[in-house]
Amino acid sequence: MSAAINCLEVRRTLGAEPHCRDPAVVEHCKACAGCAAFMKEMLELDARLKPALDMEVPEGLEARIVFNTAFRHAPRPAYRWLAAAAGLVLAVGLGVGAWRMLPRQSEMPLAEAMVQHVIQQSPEIASTTPVDADAVNAVLERVGARLQGSMGPITYAGTFRMHDHMGAHLVMMTPHGAVTLLLMPHVHVDKRMQMDTQGYHCMIEPMGRGSIAILASTGMPMNDMEQHILSMVQWVT
Repeated sequence: MSAAINCLEVRRTLGAEPHCRDPAVVEHCKACAGCAAFMKEMLELDARLKPALDMEVPEGLEARIVFNTAFRHAPRPAYRWLAAAAGLVLAVGLGVGAWRMLPRQSEMPLAEAMVQHVIQQSPEIASTTPVDADAVNAVLERVGARLQGSMGPITYAGTFRMHDHMGAHLVMMTPHGAVTLLLMPHVHVDKRMQMDTQGYHCMIEPMGRGSIAILASTGMPMNDMEQHILSMVQWVT
């Protein structure tokens, strides 16, 4: 940077690098009270932002971000510019923290999002009363699926939206406890994905033109049950 610089150049430099110690910038600020004050403001802002960027990310934050992005489509309110700027600062802090912890396996966010969906739906799916078979079939028909034979008592049948596409959410009672099925005709995976998180075992299996997620409490015997479920569910061509 040249020795002779103006206020605009100094403030652009300090805005991008508050701790800049370029001799020309330092000398200018010694002689210019306005730029000296601007440097002080930038240093104070940088000091306030640093803890946010270095903050410990809460457990499950990434899953909640993926869940909210995938399953929620709430309209965005029109904030004033100051509120938007404050939100941007917070988003930068959380976003950088989440990026640092982002799993490298592509299946991790999807599986965690499935678990987060089930957790948030827990109050609605707690019933142990079987749902009428016609109601179950009506839900499956909406997503282009059907059951081949009897799967067992189904205590919840509903739909959800993911990336603007509809999926089916079933809860089946077994001798070992409740098992959740998420039928996703528009979600494609290349291979079986499995993970344990937040007390759940989640398996996502490619199935024809879509996929199915099977979730149960960690430790529940699932191998034979998974194969049985997969053999019972079919997309309608």
